[in-house]
Amino acid sequence: MKSSPLSKLIWIAVIAIAISVPLVRAKIKGRYYAADLENGVVLEATSRNRGSLLRKSRILLIDHLPQGSTGVVLSESLDDGIERFERFEKYEKKKSGQHDHLLRSQQLKDTQKTSHNVFWGGPVASTHFFHVTYSPQDNQVSMSGNIRVKDTSSKPSGDSSKNIVANFVGYAGWEAQQLEKEVLRGDWRVYKPAPEQLLQWLRKKPSINQTDKN
Repeated sequence: MKSSPLSKLIWIAVIAIAISVPLVRAKIKGRYYAADLENGVVLEATSRNRGSLLRKSRILLIDHLPQGSTGVVLSESLDDGIERFERFEKYEKKKSGQHDHLLRSQQLKDTQKTSHNVFWGGPVASTHFFHVTYSPQDNQVSMSGNIRVKDTSSKPSGDSSKNIVANFVGYAGWEAQQLEKEVLRGDWRVYKPAPEQLLQWLRKKPSINQTDKN
């Protein structure tokens, strides 16, 4: 028994709706998350971020300004950063040839020789130290430092009066409107962490992250 043209059109409409609904939901979520972008929120990579160096990462957004945004990767050691650079280098070479990720990986290895209890903060300025200040009283975060790794005598050490709880090498950065576009695309989930959770992430001793980044 042949199906009528009307039944074919109905099936096509049903399939189109089934495909479009998840896309519409993702766009609505993206707009909702984009409206939540502000200092102190956490960005959590979604499955759509699988082709990125920062896939399966959790980032504390420290500055979100019209000219761009900055943050630090949470709870990842220098070993984790090295692993990310080396794996991403293999991925990028398959697509478009040689990149500088192995150079950045070597820079982190050199930093390991003189630095301890330091987190990997991200791929930007990976030869510089930064420290994050977090005050649970007013739930404010800020970042300072930008000191060259070679200048170990000036390595950021923190200020207890300001509750500085973590030192980093490198940070994550976005140009103007870049982060908004990634959030609208569905690359990041955005939420405000509880103060206790944020303190736990920042105070956790840097160690090799067992999460599979493939």
